[in-house]
Amino acid sequence: IKLSSCSQAHTEKCEGVEVSCQFCGVKSKRQDLESHLRTCILNKKRCIFCQEKVQVSSLEVHRREGCSEAIWCDLCGKFQLKCSIEDHKNPYFGWCEGVEGICGICEVTVEDYSHYKTVHRLEWAEVMRTLRTN
Repeated sequence: IKLSSCSQAHTEKCEGVEVSCQFCGVKSKRQDLESHLRTCILNKKRCIFCQEKVQVSSLEVHRREGCSEAIWCDLCGKFQLKCSIEDHKNPYFGWCEGVEGICGICEVTVEDYSHYKTVHRLEWAEVMRTLRTN
């Protein structure tokens, strides 16, 4: 049977149509595919910290327990590279949203790094250039 272009367009988007997982080939309805992809054992992504390919459903556990390069920041509650955690928490040029302290430039109380990016744009840019070249 040849489908009209209207029917074919509907079939390409229809939630009830059976589709195959791009990773393991399991067939499911299009509406169930997203759920399957979250648990598919062959659906892997690279850890942004160590570059190891990890099953998507295990990525958080990998970062918490198995990644050799990630560390949990106790101030902001986000994962960071182990090698940059001190810079991350630095109250003068770090990017941790949980850091509070006194600005080393203008001596006002700051609640997070955004103070440096807005009030001291030039100094922030210079620090970021220095960090990228080291």
